[in-house]
Amino acid sequence: MINTIGFIKEFADKRTQRAEVILQKGKPETLDEYTYLVPFQSSEKKYRVTYLDSYYCECPDFQVRCKENGLYCKHIKAIQLFQKLKNKTEIEETLPETKEVADECPNCKSSNLIKVLRDWNTEYRLYHNVIRKHMGLNGLTPLEMAKVDLKLGKNRWLDLLKRSLEVFERTELEIQGIRSSINKSFNEKETEFIID
Repeated sequence: MINTIGFIKEFADKRTQRAEVILQKGKPETLDEYTYLVPFQSSEKKYRVTYLDSYYCECPDFQVRCKENGLYCKHIKAIQLFQKLKNKTEIEETLPETKEVADECPNCKSSNLIKVLRDWNTEYRLYHNVIRKHMGLNGLTPLEMAKVDLKLGKNRWLDLLKRSLEVFERTELEIQGIRSSINKSFNEKETEFIID
C-alpha cells in the first residue's frame, strides 16, 4: 500500500462512500453494546464489527489492508456513520421541547413541572456532552472532541461538581466585593452630599 496523504485520503473517501451505500441498504444489526453485524455491500453476508478500545472487523479488507495501516474498512465506517445518526436521532427524540410542556401538572396543578423538566433537560445535555463517552466519536465526549479540557479525573461527575462549587464560591465572593464597593461608594457620595 502506498502511504501518501493523497492516497490515504482517497482510500478513506472510497470506504466512506461504500459505507453510505451499506447504510442505504439497511441498518447494522446490534448484537450488544460493542458488537454489530454489518451487511456486505453486494450480498446477504454480514461481517462482525467490534469496538472496545479500537475498531475491529472480520472482513478481508480490514485484515489485509486497513489494520496494519491504521485505517478503517467500509464496515467500520458504516458503524461510525450509523452511531452519529443514531446519537443525533436519540437526542432529538429524548429531549422535550419546552414549548410543548404544559404550564402545570394535570393531576396536582403544580407549576414546578416546567422547572423540573427544564432542569432534567439541562442535566441530560450536561451528561451527554461532558460525561458520556460516544462510540461514534471514538470513545470521546463531544467536549473532548471539541478539544476542551476540563481536567476531569476518573469520576467525571464528582470533579465537575467540585469545579462548579469552586466557580460558585468565587462568584459569591465577587458579588460580595461588588456589593461592599457599591455600599462604600454610596455611603461616600451620601456623606459628600450632606457635607456640601
